[in-house]
Amino acid sequence: MIKQGDKITNSRTGQEMIFCQTGTETNGQLLEIECFSPPTTVEETEHIHPLQKNIFKIISGSCVFNVEGKEQIVGAGQTIEIPPGVKHYFWNSGDIDAHYIQEFRPALPL
Repeated sequence: MIKQGDKITNSRTGQEMIFCQTGTETNGQLLEIECFSPPTTVEETEHIHPLQKNIFKIISGSCVFNVEGKEQIVGAGQTIEIPPGVKHYFWNSGDIDAHYIQEFRPALPL
């Protein structure tokens, strides 16, 4: 089971994820992950979170988000919120690593 402080890396995109808070620490309310995504042309696979709101708070750099077929760049100091059940994917098309906090509300059991 993932726990606070665990770190994983997506071998396809290079995204590093550090688990800040999990459902265990938040009584199922929040999964919070600090993320670092290097520049890449590799896009995440389009997906949905059927039961969770997904929030990205960009600290530095930027990411391109495709939400329901519409692209937008979200940069430092900006936030994007993706409602449950909405198709989306993202990638870092910039020149520097993107640093952001990703939240899933509610957290789901593993």
